[in-house]
Amino acid sequence: MSELNGNEFSTLERLRKARQELNFESGSFAGRLPLEMNEYDLAPGQESLWFVHEAQGAGASFNIGAAFALDGPLDVSSLFRSVDTITRRHEPLRTCFPATREGPKQRVMPCGPPLVQTAVKPQELDMHLQRCLSEPFEIGDTVPVRWRLFRLAENKHVLLLAVHHLVSDGWSLSVLCNELADHYNAGGDDGRPDMLFRYLDYAHLAKSATASKEIRDQVDVLAGRLKHVPDSVLVPGQQVTRSGFSGKSVRCEIDEGCAHKLRSLAVSQGTTLYTVLLAAVGTLLMRCGGASEMTVGSPVADRNWPGVQKLIGCFLNTLALPLNLSGVQSFRDTVDAAKEATGLALACAGAPYDAVLAKVRPGRAVTDPGLFRTMLIFQNTPPAPMKLDGLSVNRIDLESPGAKTDLRVGLEKPSTITVPCKSPCDQANVGDDDPSL
Repeated sequence: MSELNGNEFSTLERLRKARQELNFESGSFAGRLPLEMNEYDLAPGQESLWFVHEAQGAGASFNIGAAFALDGPLDVSSLFRSVDTITRRHEPLRTCFPATREGPKQRVMPCGPPLVQTAVKPQELDMHLQRCLSEPFEIGDTVPVRWRLFRLAENKHVLLLAVHHLVSDGWSLSVLCNELADHYNAGGDDGRPDMLFRYLDYAHLAKSATASKEIRDQVDVLAGRLKHVPDSVLVPGQQVTRSGFSGKSVRCEIDEGCAHKLRSLAVSQGTTLYTVLLAAVGTLLMRCGGASEMTVGSPVADRNWPGVQKLIGCFLNTLALPLNLSGVQSFRDTVDAAKEATGLALACAGAPYDAVLAKVRPGRAVTDPGLFRTMLIFQNTPPAPMKLDGLSVNRIDLESPGAKTDLRVGLEKPSTITVPCKSPCDQANVGDDDPSL
């Protein structure tokens, strides 16, 4: 297998050095934007989501959320104040995304949607949770955020936050829950200072960076490799005919013993567990679809910028991993091929997916599947628990309301490995006991 060349490594290193030269955390950098502006640029990852959302029409496939069961004497007033505080501090929680003559923009509103309290019967809770999560957002003129507090009994509540992906990513939900807990435990506001570096500033700088030579070089390198990869292979069974975006999920768990063997294999190959799992997905696609070359999508958090670790917002970029399994003789060879694909993609992690796609497939329709039909999502750290004084807090698992690709393989938990697979179910013959998944 070939190695990454020096130019590919130096491109990423130059970008890192350029970012480090900006003193974001002091708030003294030239890119800081005044809040008095009416409209702001979207980050590159947001632009991609915005155009796909508009092409699909009203739908909930990009809705994400978090829910918690709160048992004990809840201070409702403190919770209301905490929601107000965190909404004031993080402008994405009060931002809508209108279309303008200059393209899609972020428009920050004076306030965000309030926390709404509703009394529900315990047996109806799941219905209310799923309804709130799966109801589409009108992103153009309303803030795509939904706060709900369901009262089941005097000392039993469920808190739900549902947002559009334009507002938040998975990392941001953890940031939000931790900060919300701090505010609640302080009576509604823990007194921390306002953000010096905000999501709006990140979006402006990230979009400006796409015009830099460093990013253009990354786009050219990755697009050059992807041009030689055939069109996306079909998912197992080749039975998926998409007419919408609803999906069916199947979950399985790899036990601790097998998970340990996978980690040992990764160490012996000088790589990561993610790479071994990518190799497994590639093997599945090759056996089911018949192609030895394929592209697998994988989201990454663009949080290499200093000062963004505690921000709420959409920091996602999607990497297209070109996987070439032709000539492999063993699974170790497949891991080596996955290692090469992962190294290339990470060296070009700053390349916006849409820019790469435009180079590889110019003139494509927004509704086309793009460079891949299968997505691999690796959650290598479990969500941090939310700790509220005087309450027992337990996270509630939520089912994603839509399928964004023909097959999405998610990998969760560090000790055992949970594999939730999701595929469109409009025309797909996929059941809980389907051996293809």
